[in-house]
Amino acid sequence: MNFVDDVWNEHKDTKFIVWLGDSPGHDLYAQTKESHEKVLTILTNKFLEHYNQIGSLYPILGNHEGLPCDDIDVHGESPNWLYEFSANLWRPWLTPDCILLV
Repeated sequence: MNFVDDVWNEHKDTKFIVWLGDSPGHDLYAQTKESHEKVLTILTNKFLEHYNQIGSLYPILGNHEGLPCDDIDVHGESPNWLYEFSANLWRPWLTPDCILLV
């Protein structure tokens, strides 16, 4: 997770960041909902350390955030856990309209 610090140290003039998701590891057989939540929490906290110095941050969920990878509804499980978890984590960056959608 040091890459966030490294990027910030090298590019202090950053005006915005687009966080493109795919944050969990790609070791598909070792992934759990808890491990995904842990990675998203760690990265969110790391971005929050620098957030007041960055103009804007745009977080996006990638295809590896859901379980199973590439198909978050394959077993009939709702992806709402991921949407609600992310919305709560990303509340500092989301407008009130976005939060109402979750």
